[in-house]
Amino acid sequence: MEIHSLVDNVYLHVSYKTVAGYGVVGSNGLIVIDGKDAYIFDTPWTEEDTGKLVDWIQEKGYQVISSISIHSHADRTFG
Repeated sequence: MEIHSLVDNVYLHVSYKTVAGYGVVGSNGLIVIDGKDAYIFDTPWTEEDTGKLVDWIQEKGYQVISSISIHSHADRTFG
C-alpha cells in the first residue's frame, strides 16, 4: 500500500490486488483530515491493508471518525 500527500490535509491511498483475468489491479481512496479527525473515503482492497492505513493515521496523531465508500465493489469496501 502507498500513501501520498495531494494537498494539505488530503492524502491518496493506493492498494493492490491480483485479480484473476486482470492481473495486478490498483485501488485508490482518500484520507481527509479535519483538525484531529480523519475520514477515509473508500477502504483498501483488504482488511490487512485497512489496518495498516488506520495505524498510519493514528501514528500521525489523528482519530478515524468514519469511512465512506462511494460504491459497493470489492475495491472500495472489502477493507
